[in-house]
Amino acid sequence: MPVNLLNDKDLNNYIINLVWGDEGIPKVLDGQSQKNLTNIEYIEQNKDEVIRSIITQYMKHRIRRHLVSDENSSFLLPISMSEDLPDWAKSELKKGNKVFKFDSAKVPGELHRDLTTIRDFLYSEVASYVDKSLIRAKETQNSPKKKGSKEPPKIVSLDYLKTNSKYETFEDALKSAQEWHENMEKLARNKVIDEKMYQESLSGTKFIMDLPNGMKAYQLITSQALDFEGKYMGHCIGQGSYDKFVSDGSIKIYSIRDSNGEPHATLEVRGQDVYQCKGKGNRTPVQRYIPAVQGFVEAQELEIKHDLKNVGLIKQDGKYYSIYDLPDGFVVEGDLDLSGMDLKGVNLNIKVTGTLNLSRAKNIKLPKIADFSKSQEVVFRETDLSGVKEIKWPKEKIYLSLTKNLPSVLDFSGMTEVYLRYADLSRVKEIKWPKGTIDL
Repeated sequence: MPVNLLNDKDLNNYIINLVWGDEGIPKVLDGQSQKNLTNIEYIEQNKDEVIRSIITQYMKHRIRRHLVSDENSSFLLPISMSEDLPDWAKSELKKGNKVFKFDSAKVPGELHRDLTTIRDFLYSEVASYVDKSLIRAKETQNSPKKKGSKEPPKIVSLDYLKTNSKYETFEDALKSAQEWHENMEKLARNKVIDEKMYQESLSGTKFIMDLPNGMKAYQLITSQALDFEGKYMGHCIGQGSYDKFVSDGSIKIYSIRDSNGEPHATLEVRGQDVYQCKGKGNRTPVQRYIPAVQGFVEAQELEIKHDLKNVGLIKQDGKYYSIYDLPDGFVVEGDLDLSGMDLKGVNLNIKVTGTLNLSRAKNIKLPKIADFSKSQEVVFRETDLSGVKEIKWPKEKIYLSLTKNLPSVLDFSGMTEVYLRYADLSRVKEIKWPKGTIDL
């Protein structure tokens, strides 16, 4: 059941930003847009906006429903009674019902990545729908109108995704998106790219700078260059999803390539902020290419906005550190989100003062005594803690959903909130309960 949300507008803006970027929905999509959807020429000229509008309708309905479905989500902050609250919120709190505030800064990197994965897949899906609809409309544009019809029929429907039962739930959409990305990755591994595409892409690249170990950075400035990068890397930078933003300059796409011209990392930059950094198959760039990525980010004086873990870097006190080269006892001031990553070669004998998220991470190698006592919060969803004999617990919250191989003693006595949903407790012999909430 959806939660009572105080700031619906902020959640809607977060969803719109996912689809449209910082500049929001363009003015071309006003109240007249529904009538324009009967016009072949209009749709062809504004194809990108039409595609994104269809995705927006879906995201504001289906994805929004998912985001407000679980009151324990880290980005839904419970609020207390105060005089400045609207009357409806005061009324709900007086009834004993909870009211929450959406905080986009608290959306886990893992979830944000899943949402962008869905968005990029849906762009490809809707682009195909629009193309087929235009072909059908051109074939029938000279056909006689049906009797009693005053208006020509719409060529495409903005509710195409919203009413499509194939993507009824967030889980349905994510599964389809992941399968699509996996297929793209397979094509990339098999190098299913013709010579013509490669040659066309070269004229659409602009050399930016030399990087460590013979690597080079290029800016991608044409749709052909974007298509080649996406197909070679097995991710979704091509197929039209970024063409408009690249052409108007609101987004810049950079490719980090070796001396043979082979891409190994793709960065999306808005202004001076890195929004995404992807290696092959939408993963973190391979460890040996991280120094080149770091060199580019530092030389261009970029800030890492959203995708820090995929860049493979941590910024602290004005300096960047590679996650593959952290010394024992390194203290991360603030949050560290490593969810969903392959952590082979990453030293986790470190301290995190904010929230540490290791959900769904692979090849985790924690020390036998894992010390999270400096952390405010730790999130372990579907995390395997093999090899850990003792845990020094965080200050406030611990999430252990579907966690495996927990140590024999769980001492939650000093904590305020513990979530043990579906955790495997088969090895646990003793539990010391928290002073606050425990969710089993």
